[in-house]
Amino acid sequence: MSKEPTDDIHATSALLCSMLIEGKDNSVSCINVFDALNFSGEPEQMPESPPLMTRGLVAVKASQPGERTFTIDLYRPTGKLGQPSGHTVTAVLGDLGGGIAAANLLLNLSIVVKEPGLHWFEVRVGDHVLTRIPLVIAYAQHPPAQ
Repeated sequence: MSKEPTDDIHATSALLCSMLIEGKDNSVSCINVFDALNFSGEPEQMPESPPLMTRGLVAVKASQPGERTFTIDLYRPTGKLGQPSGHTVTAVLGDLGGGIAAANLLLNLSIVVKEPGLHWFEVRVGDHVLTRIPLVIAYAQHPPAQ
């Protein structure tokens, strides 16, 4: 169990995207923000995909600065834990003054797609869930040949 302070920490935003660009001033640009991935074919005939690389951003605020370790898990539509599971990111929440500390978590995630439906990335610090990011996996079915 984590000894890190968690009672005041929260996510102010969270998203998935194709690319993250970090500026010299520590600003972050998210390119091609998405919440769904579409594949062609019949879901029951689709083999497990090779790992897909996805980026994510979670903006975090707290009242205490310092280093925190965050855990990211992927939950499949069945509720079972998928891959990635137990992915960790360590970030230092910098003191912004006025009792506010902040950090941007830049995530590099490799997703193995096994089934269509609503998936959730759960972001935690210790046992405290900060946020859940949805990702829909959909298959476009081809019309029957005539």
